[in-house]
Amino acid sequence: MKKVFFMIMLVCFAFLNAIDSVYSANGFVENPVRDSLVYYHNNTDDSYWYGTDSWAVRFGFNDFFENIDTLYYETEGAYIYIPNEIADDELTVKIYADNYGQPELETLQTSQTISPVYGWNHIVFSETYTDTTIWLVIDYPTNISDRFISASNIDGTHSYFLQDEYYLNMADYGFVSEFLFSLEGRFLFDGTDLELKDLTLVIDENYYPDGTLNFDAYPQFTIRNNSQQTVENAILYLTIDYPLWSIEDSIAIPSINAEQEIFFDHYQDEEHKYDLLREYSQYYVSAVVEHEADSLTFNNEKNFYLNIFPLELDNVLIENAVLNNETTYNIWNDQESIIFPDSTEVINFFPDISDIPLYNSAAVLRSNFYDLTGYPVTIIEGEDKIFGYFESTYADNFSSLYNDFLENGKTFISEIDVHASVDSAGNVQFNYELKNEDTYIFFDYLADLKFYAAIVEDNVGDNLEIRQEVFGSVLLDLVYETSNLSLSWSDTFADSFSFNKFSDIDIIGDSLNYCRIVYWVQNTETHRIDYLNSFPFTEFVQVGISDNDIVIFNEKISIYPTPFNNYEIL
Repeated sequence: MKKVFFMIMLVCFAFLNAIDSVYSANGFVENPVRDSLVYYHNNTDDSYWYGTDSWAVRFGFNDFFENIDTLYYETEGAYIYIPNEIADDELTVKIYADNYGQPELETLQTSQTISPVYGWNHIVFSETYTDTTIWLVIDYPTNISDRFISASNIDGTHSYFLQDEYYLNMADYGFVSEFLFSLEGRFLFDGTDLELKDLTLVIDENYYPDGTLNFDAYPQFTIRNNSQQTVENAILYLTIDYPLWSIEDSIAIPSINAEQEIFFDHYQDEEHKYDLLREYSQYYVSAVVEHEADSLTFNNEKNFYLNIFPLELDNVLIENAVLNNETTYNIWNDQESIIFPDSTEVINFFPDISDIPLYNSAAVLRSNFYDLTGYPVTIIEGEDKIFGYFESTYADNFSSLYNDFLENGKTFISEIDVHASVDSAGNVQFNYELKNEDTYIFFDYLADLKFYAAIVEDNVGDNLEIRQEVFGSVLLDLVYETSNLSLSWSDTFADSFSFNKFSDIDIIGDSLNYCRIVYWVQNTETHRIDYLNSFPFTEFVQVGISDNDIVIFNEKISIYPTPFNNYEIL
């Protein structure tokens, strides 16, 4: 049915002599060079467009700052994202002025032709061009098979395609897509603009004479003066919020010359040393640089969470949202050559119904949780994703992300107890108890945590039309989830759930002995994994069908007037 619908769409668009698109699974493709760029896309490669030879984005720079009547932009180059790489290919980038909503084609301001590569292509113009509105035009012959223009699935009011010698607006034709085209340059205006480019806290871990652990923090940051004049008397206001209280500081900024960028290092500076808790904690760091004449304030602020947690992660969770095809086999081969099996949990889920018996509703739920709309996608510890598979880059990207979590991943959750029993009818009772190892956590963060339990199957592949064996396990079902985890400072959370291993699970192979319960704690907003473990079916304790030896933890309610007072347990 999908193929029939796709062919109908092709016929319709061919008849209309218009453009069309196909789905992209590449997802987030943010350019690392951001500070000097302007664009209307959102750095996601959501769709591939084809059907014409010229594409454009109209940049109206007053769109970016409503409080400035006339804003000029000096363009120095461009970044164009191309989702394919073909030998001897050519792409031409052109800059035009605006002529009543169309590019002024009679006057070409600058042009550059390149051989595009997969990903972001950086084009440096031989001469700059300055205006309040600029057309970025890309001449690139596209087709349905191997030449495309990438776009983010948002808005569409700034992107255009050439049709019968006229550039038509994407949104006017119902296309919600902004092309992955960015201009590089700088805004020109008479006012003052200070930019806080980066901010970090350097943590010194040390001990007091009595042996008490202590954390000191020192700020490091970079400020750029984007103005045409020297700026004096600016101030950086810094706030560090604890779950208990806050630290506030103000740092005087010395004179910064026009277009100068300065790195400020206050490491070991006693005047700006912040004594953090003598215990592990979560912090929220925010900073803003202020000057009374600064007229562009969008780039003045930085903020982030700082987690100082006590425990190393025992396992790294790798989730592969994949299809049953050769691309997936290549992903498995690359992963198998990189990971450490004893400290890694690899779960594969197949969200496409054509992949039965690997497909199931749990795979769809997991795909929806991550807002995935195409495959393959590799998800490392819930937070980092690799969209698609490109042989030349995948292994290096995966290795970098994986090893970073393996070496630096920390958590505040430990496991006190876990056990499972099963009776002759297949009824499984699973009991677990988790503990916060004396770490202060924000309540809004705890409110976003969920406990998940899934059934996975190992050693899948011998009886399927795939390679001999799936690398890792295959997701079969999500059997339990719960929120409202009482894991404040020094708290414990005990819970249990049950399922029937015969009626509630459809295995792929022929033995339940290859199944395990994988359970984890995950933040539903950030998708960060804070705890992970597994329990094999072969270790269930066998009990009688009417046996009362199955242990069920008593439910408990924690009542306290403030987040960190002593509890009353009912």
